[in-house]
Amino acid sequence: QSGRNWHASLTNFLKSEGFSPNDNDACVYKKRIGNVDVLLLFWVDDIVVASSDLQLINQIKQSLNAAFKMDDRGELKWFLGADFQRTQNGSYRMNQERFADAILTRFNMADCNPSPTPADVSLKLLKATDQEHQSFLATPFPYRQAIGSLIYLMVATRPDISFIVSKLSQFLDKPSPSHVAALKRLLRYVKGTKGYALTFSPCSNGILT
Repeated sequence: QSGRNWHASLTNFLKSEGFSPNDNDACVYKKRIGNVDVLLLFWVDDIVVASSDLQLINQIKQSLNAAFKMDDRGELKWFLGADFQRTQNGSYRMNQERFADAILTRFNMADCNPSPTPADVSLKLLKATDQEHQSFLATPFPYRQAIGSLIYLMVATRPDISFIVSKLSQFLDKPSPSHVAALKRLLRYVKGTKGYALTFSPCSNGILT
């Protein structure tokens, strides 16, 4: 029950401080002070505080530190497997290069040759026959684990691999060597593009887009 109790303690504290939960995401809370919004995002005990007013951020952090034993890591650099970098023009770059490296190492693809595309244009993935599945079982590959890791990469920062990851996910119960070959092609693409990032740039009103 510790996770549930912590969630209740944190959310009760945030509500007592005037924060209200987001209707679409229960892990995002918002508080408006004057004309300035303060956003707080948490995942278990990892917390990000964001606002255009640094003084308000510090006030919220002081309140959190008074209520709980907190470790202040300073400006956002890393959160849930994603790296963040603030550029000189105020934009933020978000990527998962370290996570991509971990995936490649885990599935013995760290030294592979990069591929320029995530899949062959003529690729047609079909349901495996019993014989093809037996061939897969003879030389097994952690297919489900690899797809799971790629799904997290896809959802967080890499929409460019969403099509092929979705296709490969259709064969989790009975993969074949051809599915593994397509998966390894995708991993080779990740090797060559692991530095890809999402950039959030400030608009005229200061909001990142």
